[in-house]
Amino acid sequence: MRTDRVIEVSSNHRYDLDAMLALHDEASKLVHPNHHVLCDLAKWIAPIYCRFPTPCFHFKMVTMNSLSYVCNCRGRGQTIEDFSREDLERKRDMCRRQADVLQMVSPGMTTPWGKYVFEYIDICMHLIAQDFEAGGVTVKKLAEELASYRAQCREAISALRLEPTPTHFEKFCMARMEIIAEQCRMTLNEIA
Repeated sequence: MRTDRVIEVSSNHRYDLDAMLALHDEASKLVHPNHHVLCDLAKWIAPIYCRFPTPCFHFKMVTMNSLSYVCNCRGRGQTIEDFSREDLERKRDMCRRQADVLQMVSPGMTTPWGKYVFEYIDICMHLIAQDFEAGGVTVKKLAEELASYRAQCREAISALRLEPTPTHFEKFCMARMEIIAEQCRMTLNEIA
């Protein structure tokens, strides 16, 4: 892997998801998962990978054995169901790893950390609903996960509120996490 290729792709092809993922795959074979090259790539990949907009977000208990999570994807008429589980898990794992790296490098509540937590939770909500629907998660485990997601949302929102002039994306993350935290609370009340 040549550093000029990393610079060229990350500078000139930030929104070319296929190029960024290919470079991430190539770099992953050569460097430690916490290497700065992978961290820099993840910074650009996370916000656009498996992305869908807020207005169609819905997560609710349909029956005791069925959760619903519906989203439409940005500008392409897709839903989250159009992404493979492998893609969703890859994004989830990338975001969790980045949030963990940021806690090692710069412990505490930071804006970048809050944004990675948002991306992580957003995907986790879909995966836990999918797993619960398939019978792979008990009501007890669902409750534990939703309580954890709610707490993480609250902490990430607090981190993002420390930003004196939040960007539109940071405002989006805070608003979305408020919705997720409320959906977690409502679902926890339903299954209690």
